[in-house]
Amino acid sequence: MKPDMFMMKGGKMMLLQSGDMTIMEGDVTMTDGTRVMTDGTIKLVDGTTLTLMEGEGMVIDSSVAAMNRAEP
Repeated sequence: MKPDMFMMKGGKMMLLQSGDMTIMEGDVTMTDGTRVMTDGTIKLVDGTTLTLMEGEGMVIDSSVAAMNRAEP
């Protein structure tokens, strides 16, 4: 099974959790303070801003794991 993750698919931010993929309804703040927004913007605690492109994702690992290219 794939790990839980946020990913950009079809121009929409999706949440893959326990094998089910759903559209993100709103912005999410991770336990470490990282913010994941519905437009694909990720704001890290240190102020760095990242933008997910089509097919990219971020693994959810209790706080935040690394950015990885997700399978389409």
